[in-house]
Amino acid sequence: MMKDEDKRFNEESFKFIRDIETFMKEDFKCRLENSYGEQWFRTGVPKAVYDRHML
Repeated sequence: MMKDEDKRFNEESFKFIRDIETFMKEDFKCRLENSYGEQWFRTGVPKAVYDRHML
């Protein structure tokens, strides 16, 4: 019984973490686009990083 509760709370915790990560990713992207335009990633990171990310 205790293991079932632990598992349920773990699953719930992971869902909260995923929701927070998704929100932060979208929020950061929107803020960067608002500040630096839609090409913020291409123009804002070093070319080697951009090239490695786009592979």
